[in-house]
Amino acid sequence: MTIPQDDDANVVMLAIPGLAAEQDEENPDWPTEQREMEEYYVLQMTEMEKYRTRSALPRKFPNAPPERITKLMDKFINDKQGGELKAGCKITITNPMSTSVRSMESFWFNPVVLNHLRKSLKGRDEVRNSYPLEGYEFCFENSNEDAPIQIILESVLLSDPHPSEGKSGDKAVFDASHLSPLGEKLEASIESADRVLKEMKYMEGRERRMRQTSDSINSRVRYFSYVSVTVLLVVTYVQVTYLKRYFRKKKLL
Repeated sequence: MTIPQDDDANVVMLAIPGLAAEQDEENPDWPTEQREMEEYYVLQMTEMEKYRTRSALPRKFPNAPPERITKLMDKFINDKQGGELKAGCKITITNPMSTSVRSMESFWFNPVVLNHLRKSLKGRDEVRNSYPLEGYEFCFENSNEDAPIQIILESVLLSDPHPSEGKSGDKAVFDASHLSPLGEKLEASIESADRVLKEMKYMEGRERRMRQTSDSINSRVRYFSYVSVTVLLVVTYVQVTYLKRYFRKKKLL
């Protein structure tokens, strides 16, 4: 992980159950359940940034999980882990250019938040500020033999704008008059693209209607061919039968 000059990073790590290499015979629905929990917590990791205050992320998820996710979590912890909340994955953060080490324990479905990564490593202020900007390494040591562990990691630089910025009350970086020619060209391009899309949709609908008409005609022609062949066979059979009877009656056959 690399941190730019005069910047720092907040890191969030979350331990969730992963998929086993073999299929779970006791719970065949486990792949679907694991995917539901993974999708939910990936969204929660990104939502945490919205609640950043004073360049620090909250220590917990801002929203309680829905009932469905809560049931899946309780089911996993009770059935697979015997009620144990500790995930068994030890997180170690190091920098090969320094002697500082930070170790933390992980817990199921509970985020491990590390605000101000450069300042969080042990050491004096002058030593912390002299740490190199690159080379931060995260080591995950799993000692849990009952269930595979999947770690979701999210990092946010302090210089990254807050998601709420720019929505109201912010001063524009550029004057609108400076961008008016570009804006006019962009608007004209959007109108042209809109016309092209409408024309394409019209042609698509027209082609679909023509294809339906062609399919209907082909179907009718096919049915007519079947009827024509059937009538021809019947007429042929009747003619052959009539001729046989006629020749037999005349004693010519």
